[in-house]
This record gives sequence, C-alpha cells and structure tokens, in this order.
Amino acid sequence: GLFLPIEKEKKEQKIQVILLIDNGGWSMTPYIQAVTKLFSKMKRRFAHDLKTYYYHNTIYGGAYTDEQRFKYISIEKLLNFDKKHCVFVIGDADMAPYELSEGSLADWRRLKNRYQKMVWMNPMRESLWRTGITLNILRQTVPMFMLSPEGIEKAVAHINGRGDEVPG
Repeated sequence: GLFLPIEKEKKEQKIQVILLIDNGGWSMTPYIQAVTKLFSKMKRRFAHDLKTYYYHNTIYGGAYTDEQRFKYISIEKLLNFDKKHCVFVIGDADMAPYELSEGSLADWRRLKNRYQKMVWMNPMRESLWRTGITLNILRQTVPMFMLSPEGIEKAVAHINGRGDEVPG
C-alpha cells in the first residue's frame, strides 16, 4: 500500500499534492516502473488535488506540465500555489556536477522554503547515496528518503512532523 500524508486535526481536509518527477536520462531508466506505479496510485488517490510536473535531472527555472517536457512553466508559477501543499520530488538526484547550477540549487531552496512539507523520494539504494556529489548536495537541501514502502512511510511521518530526525 501507499502511505499518504494526513493532518491529525482535520482528517476531512483535502490534501493537495505537487509531484515533481525526473523522467529523463539513463540513470532513471531502471526505476521507471516503480515511479510509474507510484504515480498511478497517487493520481487515483488525489484525482483533483494532484499537480504533476516533470524535469530532467534538476529544475532549471521551472518544470514541465507534460511527460515529453515541451510545456514549460516557470518557478514563479510553481511557487504560486498554496503553501500547504505537500511536495514529493521523485528522482535519483544523481547527475554530472555541472548540471546542478547555482541557479537550479537556488530554485530547489526556494521550493523548500515555500513548501515546508516537501520530501525527495530517491529510487536508488540508499547505500549508493554517498557516492553521488549532486545527490548529497540535494539531500542537504530537501529531506531525502528511499522510494520504497518503508521510505514512503518515513517521508510521510516527516511531513506530518512525526519523523525522529531529518535523514542525512
């Protein structure tokens, strides 16, 4: 099953989710099936309250509204939603160091500052995380959890303020 964030005080309250998916590059290819499965479950659960965007490796001033990455929207539009949205980033965060520019890193920070309930779900085995330069920079910016049932449970606990500590 998929564990989804809930608010203790207002269980009836609508949960609004922004999903940012890395859907490009060879390093994400082994994880496409898991990401597709998670996406389809989230789409069914949050049919009207799910906003899905795509990027390749990192965001460059914005993201795309379509899987083919043709329809671009700016970071300002992404930052314009209600700050109560829960944001799930799905991607391996592993790229060539030059791809993670200062501007891109600043955009991730802006998103994290706007959406306090933001987590990064990484499909790579956690034992491989230490080897990625960009991965380690990004996990210092956005709390990162493994894309697994246990990792999702930990991420949701973190979003709901029940996580023991920020992963690191």
